[in-house]
Amino acid sequence: MAAIPDILANLTGYIEAKFDLIKLETRQQVLKIGVSLGLAVLVFFLAFLTILCLTIAAGLWLGMLMNSFIQGFLILAGFYILLAVLAWANRASITRLFSANLLD
Repeated sequence: MAAIPDILANLTGYIEAKFDLIKLETRQQVLKIGVSLGLAVLVFFLAFLTILCLTIAAGLWLGMLMNSFIQGFLILAGFYILLAVLAWANRASITRLFSANLLD
C-alpha cells in the first residue's frame, strides 16, 4: 500500500514538470515571434527610408533635367500612381503569389 502514495507523488511531479516544459516552450515561441516581428519592422522601416530618399533624389534629378522641380516630382508621382494601378489590376495574382510563399 505504500506504493500508491509514491506513484501519486511521481505522477504529480511528472504533471508539474510537463506543465513547466509547456510554459517554457510557449515562452520560447513567443520570444522567437517577437524578435522576428521586431526585425521585420526594422527592415521595412529602413527600406521605406531608403525608397523615400531615392525618390527625393530622383525627383530633384528629374527637376534639374527639366528646369522645373515641380515637373520632376509630378513625373515621379505619375510613375507611382501607374505602379499602384498596375498592382490593383493584378491584385489577385499578387495575393496568390504571397499566399503561396507564406504557405511553403
